[in-house]
Amino acid sequence: FRRVLFRSYDEFDIIHLCKRIKGRMIDHTGNHGRDHRMWSRALHQWRDLYVYLPPGYTPHYQYPLVIYLHPFAFDERTFLKLVAAIDDAIVAGKLPPCVVAAPDGSIDGKGCLDKPGSFFINSNAGPYEDYVLQDVWDFVCTRYSIRPERNAHVLAGMSMGGFAAYNLGIR
Repeated sequence: FRRVLFRSYDEFDIIHLCKRIKGRMIDHTGNHGRDHRMWSRALHQWRDLYVYLPPGYTPHYQYPLVIYLHPFAFDERTFLKLVAAIDDAIVAGKLPPCVVAAPDGSIDGKGCLDKPGSFFINSNAGPYEDYVLQDVWDFVCTRYSIRPERNAHVLAGMSMGGFAAYNLGIR
């Protein structure tokens, strides 16, 4: 089931995806041949992150930020299955132009089907809440033009990511 629904994207697939969307995908991962990962101070390791920029993105305009947190047993690559729908909604005017960041919250960077998930919280497994709220936040805000007000930031996710979005958002 996992391979059929959320199979890995190889170099050709990411190129095909980028040709399909009107916005831009920025690859801060090691998934496609080159290593562009971000350093996590909290986890003391390199981590994968995808960033979607809306059509017409310009650093002279500030955008709302969505941080997408992936489900249990998966990693940041699940975002690649969703980005076309987000792009289509922005192009159709159903969603305002926004920057979307999709960090890897798996324990070992390889998904967590047979291992415990991080649930994006601080635990014995590691400081994953700090990773999202400090490292990912700082990385995205220093490289992309993000609106500063709180009501312009969204935490979103499915399953484990939905739990984390709710949990972190309440704080």
